[in-house]
Amino acid sequence: MRDGRLTAAGVRAALASRAAAAHGHDAADLTGGTVALARLPVAADGVSSATDVVRADDGRLSDARAPTGHGHAIADVSGLQSALDDRTVATAFVEPSSGGTVDLDLGADVYLVSAYGGATTARLPAAASHAGRVVTIKRTNTNGNAVSVSVVNNGYIDEVTYAIPLNSVGGFLTLVSNGAQWWIISRYGV
Repeated sequence: MRDGRLTAAGVRAALASRAAAAHGHDAADLTGGTVALARLPVAADGVSSATDVVRADDGRLSDARAPTGHGHAIADVSGLQSALDDRTVATAFVEPSSGGTVDLDLGADVYLVSAYGGATTARLPAAASHAGRVVTIKRTNTNGNAVSVSVVNNGYIDEVTYAIPLNSVGGFLTLVSNGAQWWIISRYGV
């Protein structure tokens, strides 16, 4: 051709920027592609390191044994005993002077409710805000004034919306929220 692309000087210039047929690359220079498995340094002991790898088909990587059950003494678990020793149940005493409705803030685990001043309703917050929360409400007064338990905005306790009375002295409900409603998990005197 006469445009100069296939002249000897043009061919030499085109090849000058190309690599020789026989050449090598440092592993750190590789950014993609596939490396033949035979070229990788395989660990003889089955343990990989910064310079050796373990093949995925290495029989030492599979262990067909079923896991076995086991236990640990409390002393074997760091900090467990002190966490158990420090566990307390937060308790709040509720006694409105003239009865009425008391909104529980769930700052306590157990509410001891007295209705000496008049009939009292202990009202739980919406279950949606307290999924997984467990709370106990117990009647402490011995007079005839009623104590009952309800949920704000006519929320549900065991699929009913009315207030549940604690009929006897010492009557209680322990409830848990599933995020949709409150469920009774233990009761006495209801």
